[in-house]
Amino acid sequence: MKLCYKCGTLLKKTNWGRLFCPNCGILDINERLPEEENGGDKSYIR
Repeated sequence: MKLCYKCGTLLKKTNWGRLFCPNCGILDINERLPEEENGGDKSYIR
């Protein structure tokens, strides 16, 4: 359970597993997808 660093709202999880603030619309840039951490295929990122 994490809070937005800007407004303090509880962050929600997107369909891609990333956290975002429904109030600010900011994605949590410190949160990573498990595939990225494990060196998975990043070819889908352009």
